[in-house]
Amino acid sequence: MPRIMKKKIVSHNNQIGRYLSSSSAMMFLLIIPSILLYGRILNFGFTGLDDEELVVNKYSFNQHIENIPSAFMRDAFIDTKGDSFYRPVSTITFILDANLGGNSIWIYHLDNLILHAAALILLFLFLQKLGIPRLVAFYSVLLLSIHPVFTHAVCWIPARMDLLMTVLGLLSCIMFLSYIEKKNKNYAYANVLFFALAVFAKETAVILPAAYAGIYYLKRKGEKQNFLLLFISWVFIFFFYLYMRSQVIRHEAVSVMQGLSAILQNLPVIPIMAAKLIFPFRFSPMPQFEMVFTMAGIILLLSAAYNIFKSSGNSRKMKLFGLLWYILFSIPPLVFKHPSSQFGYSYLEHRAYFPIFGLSIFLIQLLADSNYKMIVAKWKYPLIGLGVFLAGIAFVNSGNYNSPLSFLSKAIELNPSCAFAMNTRGTYFDKIGDKVSAEKDFHDAIVIAPGYADPWYNKGLLFMESANFDSASFYFSRAIQLDPNYSDAYLNRAVAKMNLHNNDGAIQDFKSSIAIDGNDETVYYNLGNLYADKGMFDSAVTYYSKSIALNANNPEALNNRANVKCVLKDYHSAIADCDSALALRSNYPEAYYNKANAFFALGNLNTALTLANQAIAIAPNYADPYLLKVKILNSLGRNAEADEIAKQFTTSP
Repeated sequence: MPRIMKKKIVSHNNQIGRYLSSSSAMMFLLIIPSILLYGRILNFGFTGLDDEELVVNKYSFNQHIENIPSAFMRDAFIDTKGDSFYRPVSTITFILDANLGGNSIWIYHLDNLILHAAALILLFLFLQKLGIPRLVAFYSVLLLSIHPVFTHAVCWIPARMDLLMTVLGLLSCIMFLSYIEKKNKNYAYANVLFFALAVFAKETAVILPAAYAGIYYLKRKGEKQNFLLLFISWVFIFFFYLYMRSQVIRHEAVSVMQGLSAILQNLPVIPIMAAKLIFPFRFSPMPQFEMVFTMAGIILLLSAAYNIFKSSGNSRKMKLFGLLWYILFSIPPLVFKHPSSQFGYSYLEHRAYFPIFGLSIFLIQLLADSNYKMIVAKWKYPLIGLGVFLAGIAFVNSGNYNSPLSFLSKAIELNPSCAFAMNTRGTYFDKIGDKVSAEKDFHDAIVIAPGYADPWYNKGLLFMESANFDSASFYFSRAIQLDPNYSDAYLNRAVAKMNLHNNDGAIQDFKSSIAIDGNDETVYYNLGNLYADKGMFDSAVTYYSKSIALNANNPEALNNRANVKCVLKDYHSAIADCDSALALRSNYPEAYYNKANAFFALGNLNTALTLANQAIAIAPNYADPYLLKVKILNSLGRNAEADEIAKQFTTSP
């Protein structure tokens, strides 16, 4: 009897199961929770901390795609001689956002969300290449994807730098690992490229070669490899970055809050963020150091070190690699301490985004060492409950980033002594016209931190708006006393003094402002006005000229310089200034008057009369052109007309 061949039937369910167990399916599944959890941030606005400065205030620069090359000659806030950070690749992403989405906020949030999803996928791939079993890597990264420790980085637009550096840094690590395994030079070239991009995205990436050394320690094979050219490339990129940075960041901007003293003050961040990974509570937009988390983190890190000591073989290497990754990449952000942080917040959680990946490697290796399949099977429902719990915390915390009010109010709720948040919220209330709430926040900030200059200055601005110049001057003076380099406080106190008819005091304050920051054209403009009032016309021309050199599109400065030049009998130059002013503002009666005055002095009476009539037509209640017209008509021998205008002018109410 012939043998009957049975055809093997593969069920549809088995096909789905095999697909879901594939790396491509797992990568897709990894990003789903993040999209569900953070998708609503596309409808969020700004937080009031740096994001509006980066997006709205710099939109005029970012909207031009041709500005990409010049991003390498500006700091993170688009200043050509700045005092902040040098991160041109991050700036380029903001330029791309502005060109893709215009001035819409959602595009910036979307970019952050995409980068977060990319970082999770790359971590998953990296873990597998390091030797972590696929299922362990998948479930671990899945849990990380909804952990609230990452909420600040995903929801806060300025955390773009950390997200970008993480993606580029992981790519560089994967390329280096691939080069070790396959010895293909293309992977080495890719490593150098991604390393360079990561460094120019955020300076923390300069220590990525330490991670490469750790990877080599983990994955080296029997034969030795020559990394001399790679090493030379990394060193070249490092020094090239320092050179480019030196061309942009002013040396005098280096603060005493930078360096070793800042690192020592910021050290608690390392144990605190480690503790928050295990104990996911009290995440804040502007947190303070808390002793409970500090001690818990120290215990956890010491326990991790002990576990490494007790481990052996590849497990010890992996755990040591992960722990050192966390510590080493946590250090660069500690080098800088924001000058205002002493008035309320100690650190920002987004800076732990990349370092936390290292601590995660340590924990994932712990799981890989155990019978993880049994753990997942036995503890399936508690693990699901943990995931729901973490996602719930992250979802609630993400709502804090919806608006300046929610962001700053949550910061104050969790950190009532945060005078910085109170002052910032006060400026938000002032911006939306709620002067009462603004005054209360400024007052509370002063009570909490009387040595903090900003709320004194901002309260002075409120008094300026209500024309209470004596009180405004008092608060500006207090801000200057606390911060002698407060340029804006000098400027506004000068304006207050002008309104109090203390012109000599105003001149002194304007000059003090220039000594600190000589790039404000309004200061020079006001000095020109003051010297003109004092009859010091040569000095007035000098300061008007400096104002115009900084901003050639100010018609008032051009017109006022023309007026002074007429007094100095520099009539042709005065006419040129009037023409420039009228090119900017065609219906400018004062410019027509000054131009008429110059032509009258030059003896061109008909042109002067035409110009005076134009000034009168634009501003019928403007007296000076009528008086000039009377002079012109008398000079033309048209005395009856002149007398009639003079009579009408003197008898009009």
